[in-house]
Amino acid sequence: MAAHAGMSRSSFSQRFKDFVGQSAGSYATRWKLLNAQLALRTNDDLIDKIAFTNGYVSAAAFSRAFNTTFGETPTQCRRKVKHSSP
Repeated sequence: MAAHAGMSRSSFSQRFKDFVGQSAGSYATRWKLLNAQLALRTNDDLIDKIAFTNGYVSAAAFSRAFNTTFGETPTQCRRKVKHSSP
């Protein structure tokens, strides 16, 4: 991203953090996980497929990141949505 913006990595990193409030890496990870959370809530794709689609090479790595960010596993997220639907 820094090269695309025509900036050094350190300058880009500092400006991004000043503007967004978090590092570019943290922002990208959270964005991917929010996208995956939406997929878990709105379709019946396998968790492995959702993980891969959102840039994770394994369901285990995806599950750990998801749990760290949202305090629940992808399976728990999906079950919660299914139980709340009429």
